Amino acid sequence: MGYKPIVYSKKFNINFVNDLSNPITVRCLRGDWTARTGVPPHGGVAQFSFDCKDRDKPPILAQMYTVDSYYDLSVDIDIQKGCKDCAERGCFWSVRQDGLYQLINGKWVKVGYWDPDR
Repeated sequence: MGYKPIVYSKKFNINFVNDLSNPITVRCLRGDWTARTGVPPHGGVAQFSFDCKDRDKPPILAQMYTVDSYYDLSVDIDIQKGCKDCAERGCFWSVRQDGLYQLINGKWVKVGYWDPDR
C-alpha cells in the first residue's frame, strides 16, 4: 500500500478581530494576489476565505495597520496548516494594543508584536 496524501476539499476562513479603538486595514498577500479591507474598531471583523486546494502555493502574508500609525503587524499563515486546523471552525486573530493574538485551543495566545514601519 502506497502513501496517499491527505486531500482537503474545503475552504478555510481567517478572521481578524479589531480590538483597538481605531479602525485598521487588513491586507492579505500571496504571490501576485492581494486583498485588502478596512475593519471598524471595537470588535469589527475582517474575514478572508482560502481554498484548501491551493495548499502548495506560497504562505499567506497578513498585514494589519492603522491609518495614523507608523507601526504594523505581520504574520505568515501556512495554507496547509490552515486547512488542517481551520477548515472546520476557521482561524481567529485579534489585533490588540500590545500585539497580535491567535485563538488556539480556546485561549488567546500572543503571537506577534507591533513593528515600526521601515
